[in-house]
Amino acid sequence: MTWFINKGDDLERDRAITHPFYRTFDLDMDDDDYIIYTELMMCASDRAPKYPGKSVQRNSKLRVDLSDIPKDQFKKVSGRDGPHLKLNYKLLVKVEGARLVFAFECAGKEYASVEADFGA
Repeated sequence: MTWFINKGDDLERDRAITHPFYRTFDLDMDDDDYIIYTELMMCASDRAPKYPGKSVQRNSKLRVDLSDIPKDQFKKVSGRDGPHLKLNYKLLVKVEGARLVFAFECAGKEYASVEADFGA
């Protein structure tokens, strides 16, 4: 598992914590494919586990709107299942006061098209 924040980390205000990700898509994307969801998990243990287990639970679900991303960022690649599109991006977490703000970065440009749902 990849953890954005570990217990004991010094969280500097106005500094983004980033992690790179990628997502693959069918070549014939339609409008619904430009909305993706990612779940963020949390754990209260002193050491972050490498794999999900009983101590890991859902923190939030992020909704990311990719519709503003330039289409040339969706790169055509070949894989075992044939050709598909691949998008490399970063998810950013910023500490602003007592709240976390999420953003999305692609090709060095930040997009504020991330909504976080902290509901159960």
